[in-house]
Amino acid sequence: MIQVYIEYWKQYFNWSGRTTRKSFWWVFIMNLAIALTLILLYIVTTGATVVLSFDFEGFNVATYIFGSLLILWSLATLIPTSNLGIRRVRDTGLSPWIWLLSPVSSILGGFNNFPAEIVSDILFLAFLGLDLMPSKKGRISSRSQSQGSLIIAIGLIALVGFSVVNLPAKAEHIVQGLPQTNLVIKTNSDAKISLSGLTSESKQEVISAYKENGWKLSESGENLIKQIYSANQQFVIDNQTYQTDVNGKVIAKVTSNIVTNITASDSASAPTIRSNIDGKNSDSVKIRTPFAKTKTVIVNQTIDVNEVVNQMDMVNGNSMPEDVSPQNQDTSTIKLTPLSFNLLSNGVVRKYRVGEKVGCNDFNAFGTDNIHHNKADPRFWIDFMGSDCQNVVTNIPLYLATCKKDSTKNPFCKPNSGACSTIQKMPRTYHHMSIFGGVAK
Repeated sequence: MIQVYIEYWKQYFNWSGRTTRKSFWWVFIMNLAIALTLILLYIVTTGATVVLSFDFEGFNVATYIFGSLLILWSLATLIPTSNLGIRRVRDTGLSPWIWLLSPVSSILGGFNNFPAEIVSDILFLAFLGLDLMPSKKGRISSRSQSQGSLIIAIGLIALVGFSVVNLPAKAEHIVQGLPQTNLVIKTNSDAKISLSGLTSESKQEVISAYKENGWKLSESGENLIKQIYSANQQFVIDNQTYQTDVNGKVIAKVTSNIVTNITASDSASAPTIRSNIDGKNSDSVKIRTPFAKTKTVIVNQTIDVNEVVNQMDMVNGNSMPEDVSPQNQDTSTIKLTPLSFNLLSNGVVRKYRVGEKVGCNDFNAFGTDNIHHNKADPRFWIDFMGSDCQNVVTNIPLYLATCKKDSTKNPFCKPNSGACSTIQKMPRTYHHMSIFGGVAK
């Protein structure tokens, strides 16, 4: 038996001559035993699900070693095994072209449909059945070597070419047949307003006003929190993009027991939004899906309204002058004038002309007093409540979509940029001064 196997390797490039039935089957059994052993070792090192789903992140060193050995073994035996088959067919007295049944069977087996697989199995069994036939004496053509090499070339080129083209579809077919888990992403989105910097009396004034509009005070007493709209947010799960439904959920089917990448794609590009995915403070996490019907991942997102306001409250790349004046000046009298309005900062007057953007709009809310106050003034937050700027901030998908659209010409809602504008689908001129002493609507 050992001698037969040694002879098999010695005739690596021998496409002529014959191979007896006994020699063929001894080599067949030994190669099959070696291949099955490598496959078994390759699978058991990390598990069938991880291996068959090509979850390379779940592979350990042993898996890579046995997987590499299996590939090398398959490549090394491809040509001598094909030569062995041709010589065996020739030994039965049949045409060596019949050997093409073997690669044709492999090609048909690569199709992901039942009839092709049945025909593949029939052809393979027919080829093995012919190899069971006894030897038949006869004259061998002097051109058997060139004829054999031609047959091998045709068969292997067809087989390799089809395998390369069909490999992605075959891999997907294998993965679809593996155990699946319903990955449910449930989002909880909040808007947060920090009250730090306000006096105790001012805090109570703002808290009272916001509580009537669905805002709640945090346990620390330093922040106002409101649950906000979380539909239409984008998540990337293993390179596929999903959007949350009206309930803020995403349901995706993934292979069980593999490492799955989850990324909150939109919030990852918005520094004003903090994400916590599956207990990790990050915009992107990796989790191993369990062997279960459902795996729920909780995503908590918080948009920092104070930071967004700071971004909105910019004009021509510079911060708006605060309406903080020297002690002997009264900012409560700073109003919009027919041609301009003034904001005082350390006694310096800045004039805003007709048509100029005035920063974050807090002039069109129901409780506005038409003054752009310092954010340390409770009146700013009272004016801000119900304004169109606040409506955008408390809708994460709208905020992300509108504040990113105009990123080339006027990157509003970005650091060192301008104020929110019509990119938020709000009135076109609400940031601009009108000649009638108010903000144009």
